[in-house]
Amino acid sequence: MKKIRLVCTYAIAFICIMAAISLPKNEIEVFKSTTHDMEDKILIYMMNEENQLVPVTLNYQKSDSDCENILQLFQLMKHEIGSYDLKSLIPVSIQCLGVAIQDKHVQLNFNEAFFTMSSQIELRVIEAIVSSIVQLDESYQVEFLVNQKPIEKMPLSALPMQTFDYTLGVNNFSLDTSQLHQSVSRSIIELHEDEESHYYMVMTRRYPSSQSLLDFVNEVVDQTSLSLECQRIEIEEDRVALYLNEAFLAEEDVVEARVVLPLLYTLKMNQIGSSFLLYVNDEQVWMEGSSQYDLTFEDLNLNIFEE
Repeated sequence: MKKIRLVCTYAIAFICIMAAISLPKNEIEVFKSTTHDMEDKILIYMMNEENQLVPVTLNYQKSDSDCENILQLFQLMKHEIGSYDLKSLIPVSIQCLGVAIQDKHVQLNFNEAFFTMSSQIELRVIEAIVSSIVQLDESYQVEFLVNQKPIEKMPLSALPMQTFDYTLGVNNFSLDTSQLHQSVSRSIIELHEDEESHYYMVMTRRYPSSQSLLDFVNEVVDQTSLSLECQRIEIEEDRVALYLNEAFLAEEDVVEARVVLPLLYTLKMNQIGSSFLLYVNDEQVWMEGSSQYDLTFEDLNLNIFEE
């Protein structure tokens, strides 16, 4: 039976990160170590019934050539998944005719069917393609062409088609396309839960450029619970120390994983640190399921799809 699993993938250097967790029926495992086969998995995006992008991790045949990997990504985005009413994002008529990469600049050449998408999904398709590609290299800049000619703007939504990078994000709340390249965007990872499904969602919101990192972090944790608070943040090189209030605790000296993981995923996705330390009342604490204080995420393999 097909299902989607939520996963938390730690760095290869970890000897034993995850502990098995028993969850009620209709729940999904929050933790699973996939370090041994990480190179064979790639994150793409599919569409739910609300026309929102849902990250899904699929198996793929990794190549030494990112041009080949990108062509494979494009085909995977036409994949059908029946679980949780997810549907393929890219219409069958749209074909990627070629990929060229030079000095981190990625050019994608499509056929004319690229202009036939409905205005409701134009932005979502572009978000999904860019966000899938930049996981291969976070410094990639992505340009869209049709029949080898650069696209100035999409015909229906009038989306300006400049070169995009990881800051584009997915599921942008604001569809005011004139602001896409003029505002600060940050992606937030949230745990979507209802009676039938549980999976991570990625939502992109626009923020004032003057907003502090601490204010941003507290907006993220407010999505989980208003009782949660990050009191201060210390950053040394690429290590982020988060000083949290007691509402994060599952038990003494242990932070509840389901509460803190969306925040850690969000920081990683926005390139704010690669390893994290947690403190409550100025005392270092564990994350539930972890065997080390220093939490390191190599890749965000969210919502693993298995047959």
